[in-house]
Amino acid sequence: MRCNRVSDYRPIFFFYESLTGERYLQFLINELPALLEDVPLEIRANMFFQHDGCPAHFAIQVRTFLNQRYPDQWIGSSLLDAYIAYICRSADLTCLDFYLWGRIKAIVFSSIPTTRENMKQRIRDAIRSLPAAEIEAAVESTRQRVQNCIENDGRQFEHLGRH
Repeated sequence: MRCNRVSDYRPIFFFYESLTGERYLQFLINELPALLEDVPLEIRANMFFQHDGCPAHFAIQVRTFLNQRYPDQWIGSSLLDAYIAYICRSADLTCLDFYLWGRIKAIVFSSIPTTRENMKQRIRDAIRSLPAAEIEAAVESTRQRVQNCIENDGRQFEHLGRH
């Protein structure tokens, strides 16, 4: 999927002391469908829902729901029964890790946030400030990272340049 306007994308903030499996399941059931409404059906039919190593993603009820609602369309920890398993925190293969989070943090923390609301606004502004071409370049570089991983039989390989 190409980003036409980065300003169309917005972060979702959770206001829990901790994200539990039950809370995450409720998000998947009650909130995610509304967030996906504007995504064309053709794109939704071909997209994958990637999870990281958050303990809430490991919950049995979450995995059961994902297997029922998004069969063959979710990526999760190799420790789980995900349709596609990957090693959590595999920064070389996950553009969210090797690019997005570091880039957003650099923008947000260019000066110290003053309040919780200031922090949230800085995150929104940081996301809006990213050019679509920069995001697309990071996603495209994932292909080269995967190729490097294949060529090195899954062993560590020299880190590619950041965008």
